Order: sequence, then C-alpha cells, then structure tokens
Amino acid sequence: MKIVPVALASLALAGCVSTGTRVTVAQANQFKEGVTTRAEVVAALGQPDSQSRLADGATAITYVHISAHATAATFIPYVGLLAGGAKGTTDTASFTFGPDGKLVQFSNTQSKQDVRTGLLNQK
Repeated sequence: MKIVPVALASLALAGCVSTGTRVTVAQANQFKEGVTTRAEVVAALGQPDSQSRLADGATAITYVHISAHATAATFIPYVGLLAGGAKGTTDTASFTFGPDGKLVQFSNTQSKQDVRTGLLNQK
C-alpha cells in the first residue's frame, strides 16, 4: 500500500522544473546601498546569471530563477493533446554597483507565463 502515495508523488513531480537562483526580498534587504560590495553579494548569493559593464564604469549583475510545471490536463491521454500546456514564473533580481564597486540599487521583477500546447488552446 505504500507504493500508491509514492507513485502519486512521482506523477505530481514529473511535470515540474526549476532552475537558477531565487533572490527573496528578505535576502536583498540584507544588502545596504552605498555599503555592500559586489563581492559580498556574490559571496551571499553565488555567481550571477549575467553581468554587464555600463558606460559610466558601473556594473550590473542579474539573478534569474525560472519555475515551470505542466498543467494536469497534459497528463490525461488524448485530453493533453487537445488542452495541454504549462504554467511558469520567472523571478529576476538585478543589482547595480557604482564604479567604486558599492551597491547603488536593487530591483526585482516577477512574471508569469502560460504556455498552451493543446490544439484547442490555440488562438
């Protein structure tokens, strides 16, 4: 009987994927503008997903976290072909540092995606 909950959990997790570094507001609040350095942010959060050098000598680093899961209809035979899809979220956290290497500003963005792959979902 223990196999049923394990099988159900496996099915539920089979359609999920997550990648990147999620930066919460609580984590970002530990960094102080004009005080925290780029090296301190990287030490706390890990290597960024992207980095840019700006014309004024400032630098920007960005962390991106993507999470997605298939909708339930996707796993139902024949129904998935007609009404399948996936939903996801993207969280982006950007830190800008002045030429002196000190934090100038932090910004974060959240967005949601709804991918419709079923034949009846097309517009």
